[in-house]
Amino acid sequence: RDLSTVPSLLMHELQTNPFLLGLVDQAPMHQAEPQIAKKADRIARFAALRAWKNEFRA
Repeated sequence: RDLSTVPSLLMHELQTNPFLLGLVDQAPMHQAEPQIAKKADRIARFAALRAWKNEFRA
């Protein structure tokens, strides 16, 4: 069917991708550990969220 496999709008991706939410200042990081959300630097939050993802167990 030749359909795209990625969201058509970057804004949609920024609003729904849990690994990009930490890069958007106003986005809550309610699913991640609190110390990640407290990081002031956006890159540090992204790195901490990725590390948290690697250790996550449902």
